[in-house]
Amino acid sequence: NDASGLQFLKNDPVKNTVPRHLLDITRKQGQHPAPSLEALARTLAEKGFDKAPAIYAEWKKADPAFALGEETVNSWGYELMAAGKFREAIGVFQLNVALHPESSNCYDSLGEAFMNAGDDQQAIANYRKSIELDPQNLTGAEHLKKLEAKSKAR
Repeated sequence: NDASGLQFLKNDPVKNTVPRHLLDITRKQGQHPAPSLEALARTLAEKGFDKAPAIYAEWKKADPAFALGEETVNSWGYELMAAGKFREAIGVFQLNVALHPESSNCYDSLGEAFMNAGDDQQAIANYRKSIELDPQNLTGAEHLKKLEAKSKAR
């Protein structure tokens, strides 16, 4: 909020005694704030976590540099689950599956969220996919075995 500092930045570099050959500044007005995980979280809270993959795709189209890592998204989903927000966690894990469809861990986490939300059929389907991608997923196999036994007992 320093008026003289702001004016200095707006000046042509030559006016600030910077030779033309040393520095050239091109200013461009931003069209929107850069996308971020925090901004995505706020948007999903407003529009619904079930829309996470579609909203992410829109943002990615508008800003191809926007990217979320698998671990970042997975951690976010587990934070939501720890807070008892299972439907929100499911939306976040569905986003992670959409971003990383070959990751056994993404399907395992989604299966866990469905299991915690009480949707055993979806949990089974996602644990199966996780094990298909990684037959060494022993924890997922254990959950799948318990869920299938529970489903048969009904």
